[in-house]
Amino acid sequence: MKKRLRIALTVLSTAALLGTGAISSAQAETVTSSQADQLSQFWTAHDVPQATQRVLLAKIESGKVIDALKSDHVAVSEVTADRGGLRETTSTYKDGSIGIASVELPAVVNGVAVAADGPVTGVSRCSLSTYSGVASYSNCLVGYTATGKSFNFNANFTLVTGASNDYIRDKGTSGTVSCVTYCTTPAFQTWKANEDSGGKAYLTYATEWNLAGTTSSTLFLTLVVGGNTYSAHA
Repeated sequence: MKKRLRIALTVLSTAALLGTGAISSAQAETVTSSQADQLSQFWTAHDVPQATQRVLLAKIESGKVIDALKSDHVAVSEVTADRGGLRETTSTYKDGSIGIASVELPAVVNGVAVAADGPVTGVSRCSLSTYSGVASYSNCLVGYTATGKSFNFNANFTLVTGASNDYIRDKGTSGTVSCVTYCTTPAFQTWKANEDSGGKAYLTYATEWNLAGTTSSTLFLTLVVGGNTYSAHA
């Protein structure tokens, strides 16, 4: 029989694990030793000493909550570094536990920074929290830009390691729109929250515009989440 631990996992963003099957509440939950191994891998990847890891795992096993998961605890130190297209801030707490928060950096073309949502369809400006195989993207800008017209909306979604586990956490919020003449505020159209065996999760907004007195047209912009990745399509 596998050894089992009890752990209160609210992580950096509680929503990153709620609904994934990893936990069902902020109360102590039972997780397998393989999940404990994932914690160790996460800590090792972020330079937490082995001795500290043993202390943290013992704390978790006793049913206690590590400091990084307590909303009323303040980090004793923070280090920020750029890597892999992200600006990553590592917060270290009194008991040695850590929290990671990341923000996507602009792309650089020929030495010039270019907004990730650029003159194309894309997803950018996310606030990213990661923990043990879960990546929680918050306040992402899903945008479309072309000559004479652009619009966007905001979205929150989570990627979970494994097959058909990714999901969009809510219906998002309307963003901004710009055009030469008349255009409408981006409006919610449809939403499939969870990736499953039938396909990926998606969230669609649309705007209508009229260019130079011509017949109005509608542009649909869709965020697609699944397969441990995300993309935008118009």
